[in-house]
Amino acid sequence: MRNILKMHALSSGFAGALVNIFIPIYLLTLGYSLVAVMLFLIVRHAVILLSAFGAVFVSNKVGLVRTLWIRFGFLFLYLFLLYLLQREDGLLMYLVAIVGGIETAFYWIPLNVLFTRYAQTERMAKQMSHFFVLPEVAGLFAPLIGGFIAVSLGFPALFVFAFLANIGAIGFLGGLKQEKTNFQFSLRRFKEIWHRNKTYFVSEFFDNITEETVGIIFPIVAYLSLLSVTDIGSIGTLLSLGMMIFTLLIGRFADRYDKKKMLRLGALLLIATWLLAFWTQSAIGFYAVSILLGFFLRLFLIPYNALLYASAKTDDAQFLVLREFPVISARIFVFALAILLAAHLQLVFLVAALTLFYFFFFNPRRNT
Repeated sequence: MRNILKMHALSSGFAGALVNIFIPIYLLTLGYSLVAVMLFLIVRHAVILLSAFGAVFVSNKVGLVRTLWIRFGFLFLYLFLLYLLQREDGLLMYLVAIVGGIETAFYWIPLNVLFTRYAQTERMAKQMSHFFVLPEVAGLFAPLIGGFIAVSLGFPALFVFAFLANIGAIGFLGGLKQEKTNFQFSLRRFKEIWHRNKTYFVSEFFDNITEETVGIIFPIVAYLSLLSVTDIGSIGTLLSLGMMIFTLLIGRFADRYDKKKMLRLGALLLIATWLLAFWTQSAIGFYAVSILLGFFLRLFLIPYNALLYASAKTDDAQFLVLREFPVISARIFVFALAILLAAHLQLVFLVAALTLFYFFFFNPRRNT
C-alpha cells in the first residue's frame, strides 16, 4: 500500500497538480475557443471510457503494475504532444485528447483496483483519507509553482517539469506485486454487477457533475474573469489546501460516525458554496470560494468514497470499470452544458448545486 500511495502522491499529486489545472487555460491562450476546449475534453473523456476496458484487458494479460508502466509511456507522449500544440493546430488537438484519455484510463483503473484490494473495509475511510491527502500534501504548492513556471518560462517548460517529476514516480512501481485482474466481458456479469450496485451507478453520475465543475469549470470561469495564469495557480493551491486540511480532520473520524449523514452535510454546504460562487467576480472572492470548495468537497467525498470502495471490494475490477459509464457520462454532460451556456458559464454552478440534492435521498443499503 505504501508504494501505491507514494507513486500516486508524486505522479497525480505533484506532477499532475503542476499541469492539470492549466490544460484548458493553455488551450485558451493558444487561441482555441471555449467551445473547442470543451470538445477537446469531451473527446478525451470518451476515450477514457473506451480505454478503461482496454486497460483491464491489458491487466488481464500482463498485470496491474505492468499496465501502470504502459501508462507512463502514454503520459510522456501526451506531454510531448501538448508541447507540439504551440506549433501545430487543427487535428493535433484531438490526437492529444485521445492520447490523454488513454493515459488517464491506464492510470486510474489499475490504481483503483490496487487500492481496493489492499484497503481494509473496517478502516476504509481512514485509508481513503490517506489516498486523498498524500497527493494533496505533495501537490499543495504545485499549482502555484506551475503558474509561476508558465508565466516566467512558458508552458513548454511546465510540461518538461511534469515529465521529470513523473520519472521519479516510476521508481515506486518496482516494489509492487505483479497482480492480475480477471475481468469477464459478459452481458450476464454486467447485469449482476448493475443489480448489486445500481444505487452507486446513479450516485456516481451526480457526484461527478460537482467534481468536474470544481476541477475544470470553476478554474475556467476564474481565468475568464481575472485573465491571470498566476491567479489560477493560487486558486489551485487554495483548493488543495482546503481539501488537505479537511481530509486530515475528517478521515480520522469518518469510520466512527454515520457516513450518510456526513456526506449529506457536505452536500448541503457545497450547495451553499456553489450559490456563492455564482455571484463571485473578484479575485478575493474566487480565493475564498476555492478554500470553501476544498473544505466541503472533502467533507462530502471521504464518507461517500468510503461507502463506494467498500462496495467495490465485492466485484473488484469489474465494478471499477463499469462505473466509468456514469462517471464519463456526467463529465461529458458538464462539458456539453458548458458549450450551451458558454456566454454565461457560471450557470453551470447552479446545475451542480441542483444535482447535489440527490444525496439527501441517497441510500446505498438497498443494494447490499
